[in-house]
Amino acid sequence: MNRIRTGSRLLRAGQAVLESGDDSETLFVLESGWAFTFVITPEGRRQILELHLPGDMLGVESMGRGQVSHGVEAATDVSLCVMPYNRIRNLIRQDPCMALGFASVVMHDRAMLAERLSSLGRRSAAGRVAHLMLELHTRLKQRGLVLSCGGCLVPLKQAHIADAVGLTVEHTNRALAEMRKENMLTLKDGKLALHNRTALVTLAGWDDSYLEMANIL
Repeated sequence: MNRIRTGSRLLRAGQAVLESGDDSETLFVLESGWAFTFVITPEGRRQILELHLPGDMLGVESMGRGQVSHGVEAATDVSLCVMPYNRIRNLIRQDPCMALGFASVVMHDRAMLAERLSSLGRRSAAGRVAHLMLELHTRLKQRGLVLSCGGCLVPLKQAHIADAVGLTVEHTNRALAEMRKENMLTLKDGKLALHNRTALVTLAGWDDSYLEMANIL
């Protein structure tokens, strides 16, 4: 990745990484912090399509198009690695392993999006929230970002969670409070702890097979 890196960019929480409709010739890798991809519905509501963790690539879907299809915003302060598309294209032509790596990223992102849309259509409010918490915990564990106590840092606002699961903040808070009451999980001060994974798996109808395609870059 150092062969195609041209610099770093620091953004504060709430700043745009990519704006929908803009022309772009740059791909970013999230080095630290959290970001999210989103769309604005005709009613003016924000729907979060994917939450991005350190190590994720941002802007892959725009390669070859030159125009950003979805907005990307920093959920926390972030550090981004900047990589121009032209350098990436040249390296892909020279290195088949790099081409396969980018293909795996695209497939992984599509699997994540398909699961998110499926969750919105077939899970209860509590099931959606439980599914998202299991997903985040699993992804963080895959990257070695789980704390020694078994929990993990989830520095998201309630509005981020609500917009990711297609609920109001009130419904999201109610679902989290109910799961806390049932001793399934706690999410407090940016720290997530899973107390009864079995119960959460049942509630969410959890199947982590869609997360098995790891980013090999």
